[in-house]
Amino acid sequence: MIKPVVRSTLYESVLEQMLTAIERGYWEPGGRMPGESALASKFQVSRNSIREVMKSLAFFGIVEPRPGNGTFLSPNALRNIHNTELVKLISGRSSLIELMEVRLLIEAQAAFWASERATKETIAELEAILREEKLLPEPDVDLHARFHDTIVKLSGNKLLIQLYNSIRAEISIQRKKFKEWPVEELRKFSIEHAQILDRIKNKDPKSARDLMQTHIMDSLWKILENGKEPPSRGLDPRGGLKPLTEETDRPGERLRRSLKKR
Repeated sequence: MIKPVVRSTLYESVLEQMLTAIERGYWEPGGRMPGESALASKFQVSRNSIREVMKSLAFFGIVEPRPGNGTFLSPNALRNIHNTELVKLISGRSSLIELMEVRLLIEAQAAFWASERATKETIAELEAILREEKLLPEPDVDLHARFHDTIVKLSGNKLLIQLYNSIRAEISIQRKKFKEWPVEELRKFSIEHAQILDRIKNKDPKSARDLMQTHIMDSLWKILENGKEPPSRGLDPRGGLKPLTEETDRPGERLRRSLKKR
């Protein structure tokens, strides 16, 4: 039942096969799951890859880690799988676009408010994240996520924060794709984060929003196009910011049209 996976779809292949195995009763609900080494051997992947998949399964309540005893299949595993179809949906092209459209609405506005309401303390919090990342030999996707989480928090809008938290599971799944990206690509994220922080520090909410829009849109394009650079669009931090117009203020529509023309 379990087959070796190809590296280009490592995370998705392992996750999909494990979900299928659970649905078909390969492991008993409430029973102990094989260890990381055993699963890594079956799938012929690294233990780290298995660990990432197990974290996602635990997040959705499909497995239950018990320190000192191993990981167990949840008694409610099947129900939780059926209640978390997003695990499968988020791998689809259209669903990724929809997720990014929602992120554009939430995170771009969060960057606007974070800049508008910036204080020395909030700026210092963001600067600490970027400093921590600079000390690492390679960019860290989890720190990347923390930067985005912190900007949303610093928006100061409780309802916006609640909306963002409601899709964090989906965002987490999408971000796992970045862990297989070349280091050079991930370093570009760090540069863009520094640019966004610069706009926040300068109390330039409109530019902070624009840069966040471009940052998210470029990430989606590269996910869908296997790392290709995005086409020139209305917002481009590398080539300067263009004023927002009715056209440039609808990034989701522009992205949809770009993809349809391919």
